[in-house]
Amino acid sequence: MAVFKADKATIKHMRDIEASLDHAMGLLDNEADRQDVLVELQDTMRLIDEWQQRVKKVDL
Repeated sequence: MAVFKADKATIKHMRDIEASLDHAMGLLDNEADRQDVLVELQDTMRLIDEWQQRVKKVDL
């Protein structure tokens, strides 16, 4: 079984990912231009990639 250990910076990063996804969903709800939604989702993916680099996997 694996547990993820996160410091305060990583937790903030996770919140940034959540906010980015919320923003993309808001753009979809408001029928925004597809390009704007795509740009926001690409930013979300960048944040996720950065987050994955930060996470430290610890085996129990």
